[in-house]
Amino acid sequence: MDGQNKLKHFTYIFNVFVFLQIFNEINCRKIGIHDFNVFDKFFHNFYFLAIVLGTFALQIIFNYFFPELINVVRLTKSEWGACIVAGSSPLLISFILKLTP
Repeated sequence: MDGQNKLKHFTYIFNVFVFLQIFNEINCRKIGIHDFNVFDKFFHNFYFLAIVLGTFALQIIFNYFFPELINVVRLTKSEWGACIVAGSSPLLISFILKLTP
């Protein structure tokens, strides 16, 4: 594996990790066994929204404009989408776990 492919692989891992954290923050808003809708009253807490959107924006800005700073490579739109879909898995996993007895 050459250096550029290895760096792209680590970029995928880093992006998925950050998106796992973001979606886990959203997921942790409702922790009750019957709290299925984690998006209920989503826009009621300005500080929460600022942190989540700020983390998301900084991830994109650093990756797109300053890739050398965090030692990543630029990704295509489909690669970003794949990272976001993989990172959103805590929402589905939590939903399934709440259905189990």
